[in-house]
Amino acid sequence: MFRLNETSSALCVIMLVVFVAFSVGAVLASVQEDKIPVSLDEAKTVADVDAFAKNALAKFANQRTEGAEEFAKMLREIGEIQLAASNKINQLASNDTDRENGLLRKFNALKFITQADDILSQNQKPSDHQAAFDETLIELSKNSKYAALANNELYQQFAKKVVLASAELFEKQFDQFITEAKKWANSKQLDNPAKPLILIAERATKSQELAEKTLNNLASFVNSGEFVLPEASKVAVREQLEGYKRRIVGSDPDIYGKTIDGKDFDWAALRGKYVLVNFTASWCGPCKRELPGMISAYEKYHDKGLEIVSIYIRDKLEDSKKIIAEEKLSWIFLSEDLTEKAGLPLQGQKYAVLGVPTMFIVDKNGKIIFTETRGEFLQEKLAQLFPESK
Repeated sequence: MFRLNETSSALCVIMLVVFVAFSVGAVLASVQEDKIPVSLDEAKTVADVDAFAKNALAKFANQRTEGAEEFAKMLREIGEIQLAASNKINQLASNDTDRENGLLRKFNALKFITQADDILSQNQKPSDHQAAFDETLIELSKNSKYAALANNELYQQFAKKVVLASAELFEKQFDQFITEAKKWANSKQLDNPAKPLILIAERATKSQELAEKTLNNLASFVNSGEFVLPEASKVAVREQLEGYKRRIVGSDPDIYGKTIDGKDFDWAALRGKYVLVNFTASWCGPCKRELPGMISAYEKYHDKGLEIVSIYIRDKLEDSKKIIAEEKLSWIFLSEDLTEKAGLPLQGQKYAVLGVPTMFIVDKNGKIIFTETRGEFLQEKLAQLFPESK
């Protein structure tokens, strides 16, 4: 899933990394520790190869994109160079500044290695260096100079656990996740104290059994005196939690707006059909990768009672029309660009859609019955709804 405004091309990122990598070819050839320069200044120079990789890593992490395997292997190689360099810095350091520098380099090196391993294993197993990374992170958090950096990374580790947890594991560790999210929200260490609450709410909507329980729990916390966020700022959090409630299983969403040709959309006219509601954007890579499966599903089930409604959010009308034409799509399309110009509330905000694609399936009575509806899960759910089409 792409977060809004993430538009960089994965291919361009790979080309950038390859270009810079060749420009430091001498460094990349010195992976083995015994080849790392012996002077402290040269060791620091070797360690500086992380600068170009940091931005690429942010774009690439956890994305199943063509070229990801090669990129991950390169990241791991760079991380190993940095790890060797940090070890050399630590061996040669004679003052606190150099020791801090060595620790920071070790942190960056292990971060690259563990994230490269995550890409290669598609997050199916922890990196062999995860324990070392966690230990380095804790050590870094004790340094007042780097405490903010360490705390941010610790939060990212928590967020990663939440996002990757299976439905079974999320339910099993529900109380632990909720407690930790509230602790982070009140820690005053995040730029947005609401982030951990929204993270848990987003994750909970994927579990029918826990969704309402979780959202009610979080709402009670936000409305109580326990949450330290200023009262004026709590309004946005309450609205987002209400948005999640509107798209959990059992809810009856009210989809409205303007179609891409400027007509009013009639949601009630679709009663009696199964409807796949798809929040999307023309610039979203994962959204594009969902299209072949959606096209196949539409061709297979439309005549049997399936409709698709794609809502283009944070998207200019001309861009929405362009991708619809290029992909030869033929279902119902709503444009938030036109909806906003008509003075209507934006549904991306109403349903707390923070990233695209976001999808759910509505039954013939207008109630949401499935929220996990991407990729193979979409095909599985539709096969359940239309068993005679197998």
